[in-house]
Amino acid sequence: SSDLAVFQWLQRGGGIADDEMLRAFNMGVGLVIAVGAADASTVLSAVDGAWTLGRVDAGEPGVRYV
Repeated sequence: SSDLAVFQWLQRGGGIADDEMLRAFNMGVGLVIAVGAADASTVLSAVDGAWTLGRVDAGEPGVRYV
């Protein structure tokens, strides 16, 4: 995307380290897709750059994020 090109230009031009870019520009997760465990491998294969953030388990009371 053109947004990515701007960040790459800033980083290269300013000689900014990756960790400083992440801190300064709050380049976090961005989008979360929640799917059932049975569908996780399909989504990970289909969505470029996707990775596993965590899982939701049954807990007391209700659910628990792991």
